[in-house]
Amino acid sequence: MKEQLLKRKLNPFLLITTVLVLAILAGSSVFYQTELGDLVSTRNQLQEDLENTSAELQKTINEKEKLNNTIDNLESSIREKNNEIDLKDDRITVLEREMDEVETENTELESEVSNLNSSVSGLEDDVDSLNGSLHIICDSNSSLTESAEQNCENQGH
Repeated sequence: MKEQLLKRKLNPFLLITTVLVLAILAGSSVFYQTELGDLVSTRNQLQEDLENTSAELQKTINEKEKLNNTIDNLESSIREKNNEIDLKDDRITVLEREMDEVETENTELESEVSNLNSSVSGLEDDVDSLNGSLHIICDSNSSLTESAEQNCENQGH
């Protein structure tokens, strides 16, 4: 059997084709292994970039939430201040109205004081006139009784 196998002629085309196919397979294996390594490296790099971006995104979301909370707090504070301003404006309006009423009352009282001063002045004139009349009576009637003189002295005449 050994002899038969050796006596057989090898087909050169088949041999060249087989060697060529094996060379192509070996070359493409090296090429695809290099390509696959590059793809795995690129995938790992992209995965790392994705994780970094996700971490940055989460950090940005957290900062946004903090800013939104700060905005909400500031808006609430603004509403409170506006309410305080409205209350103070209302108080100012009430005080201005009271001030106007007090000024009106003051004007009326000043007018009344002026009228009373005029009345007092008129009464003082009447008292002066009566005192003058009493003085004349006391001077002209020396014959009046002692009680009349006593009354004149009590009045300062």
